[in-house]
Amino acid sequence: MLNSSGRILCLIYLASRHLFHIEMQMYHVNYWEDRSLFYNSKLFVSSVRKGEDYRNAKACIHIGILDFTLFPDQKEFYSIHKITNIKTGRIYSDKLAFHVVELSKLKQASETEKETDVYRWARLISAGSIQEMKTLAKGDEYMKETVDTFEDFSLDDEERYRAFRREMAIMDRKAEMKDAYEDGMEQGIEQGKQELVLNMLRAGISIEKIASMANLSVDLIREWDKMADQS
Repeated sequence: MLNSSGRILCLIYLASRHLFHIEMQMYHVNYWEDRSLFYNSKLFVSSVRKGEDYRNAKACIHIGILDFTLFPDQKEFYSIHKITNIKTGRIYSDKLAFHVVELSKLKQASETEKETDVYRWARLISAGSIQEMKTLAKGDEYMKETVDTFEDFSLDDEERYRAFRREMAIMDRKAEMKDAYEDGMEQGIEQGKQELVLNMLRAGISIEKIASMANLSVDLIREWDKMADQS
C-alpha cells in the first residue's frame, strides 16, 4: 500500500522461517539506515511470541527500494548488509538482513549486474511509461502479471500513469516542504539556544554552570563564544 508519507509499504509473512518488510521510497529520507534498522528489529522481536524459545525467532529481511542514492561511494545498485565480524567477515547472525536497491544507479550498472533478475525488476519499477513497462515485461509471465495488475484501474494506460506520477510529485513536494520546515525549525531552535548561551556568558555566568543548565558541552559553548568574538 502507498501511505501518506510517499512510500509503498509491504509486509510479507511467510509460513517458512523468514519475514520480509518491503519499502519503496520515493524521496530522500534522512537516517534511512537507522530507520530500516528500527523497523526490522521490531519485526524480529515480534516474530517471537511470549513464552516461546528464542530459537523460534524468524529471519527478518528488510528490502528498501530507493529512488535516491543512499551510498554515494558505492557503485553497485543492489547491496546486502548483515551483522558481521569486522575483522574476519564472519556473519554473527543470519536473522537480520538489509537489502538495498538504489534505482538512481541503474544506468551505471555493470554488464554482470544487468544479467540479474534484480536488475530487470528494478528497471520495471523505474520505467518512465506504461509502454516501457510492457516492453520490459515481455517474455516474463510474472512481470507481465504485475503490469496487467497495474492496468486493472479504470483509466486508460497513459492517463493512469500520468495520474500516478502527478500524485507522486505532489506527495514528494509535500515531503520536501515538511523537511524544509523541520530543518528551519531545528536551525531556529539552535540559533536561539546559541544566543541565549552567549547572553548568559555576557551576564557573567560561568561556562560550567551554563553547560549544566543547557545540557551542552563546555567545549561547544567555548566554540560559540569564540565564533561570536570573531564576527
